[in-house]
Amino acid sequence: MPSSSTSIFSDPDGFEATLRRWMDVDLTITGEGQYRSRLTQIALRHLYLAAGHESVSRIAFMSMRLDLVLLWWPTRDHASQIWRGSTTLPGEIVTLSPGESVHARTVGASRWAGLWISTTDLASYSQALTGKPIEGVGGIRSWRPDRAALHTLTALHAAAVKLFETRPREVPAASAIRGLEQQLIHALVECLSGPATRIHGAGKQRANMMVRFEAACVAHAQTKITLFELCAVLDVAERSLRTCCRQYLGMGPMRYLRVRRMKLVRHALRTAHPAESKVADLAARYGFTSMPRFTAVYRRMFGELPAATLQRRDTGLTM
Repeated sequence: MPSSSTSIFSDPDGFEATLRRWMDVDLTITGEGQYRSRLTQIALRHLYLAAGHESVSRIAFMSMRLDLVLLWWPTRDHASQIWRGSTTLPGEIVTLSPGESVHARTVGASRWAGLWISTTDLASYSQALTGKPIEGVGGIRSWRPDRAALHTLTALHAAAVKLFETRPREVPAASAIRGLEQQLIHALVECLSGPATRIHGAGKQRANMMVRFEAACVAHAQTKITLFELCAVLDVAERSLRTCCRQYLGMGPMRYLRVRRMKLVRHALRTAHPAESKVADLAARYGFTSMPRFTAVYRRMFGELPAATLQRRDTGLTM
């Protein structure tokens, strides 16, 4: 039976937790001001659909499940996403293959659509509809289908989202759902029937280095580490790491590490008990020892004082 939900978030924790139904994702907010997002997700028999709206810039480190392929496209021209340093262009669809890990960032507000399908279903439907399996889905690739095929896919996806959003308590007729899903599958196979136009981050060595860099950021979230030491851990040259981080993340490695630590402080504040915790102690846990500077940066990033986050202790989620 199909299912759907639409959620509105005031904190990225709930947003990323919901996305983890299809893939592992770690969101790091890089824009300033109050975070807001909206996510509609739909589970059909063979397809999973999502439509998202995020209010500020962010970096998402995503790792796909081993059995799913992701199709992603912006639903507004300004909603381009940068995958491994390559910006999506109008008229493009991005595919992310099973088991792939990638940094994807946005600049400013973004609106996007996602569609997940199993590798088995994608192969069988492609064989049935075109007589051959879809080629070149591995890694992260951009496709530029003809305008009619892209319009059909995006229009059907939008229609499905609207159908479930406007009637959240009603389950559409099985025949209608089956027909809509079959049309979506036909459209996505047609969009991927030609060769991919671009491979994002074709240099596998750089991509692997950034995956190891992300793991090092997690491992050293609560320990002091210099750029020299970080490069030694990764066994890479400082210049190479700086260049890759600028390309993939839009910032240097140490700034990214600080931004990630700020996210961890916010999570700690939101889950701590106000009567038993102090902002200074939680900030110091992640290396922030200057409270005036920490407070100023925190307020600029999240639109509120850290003490307000600690006192509120909400889930950041409304339905």
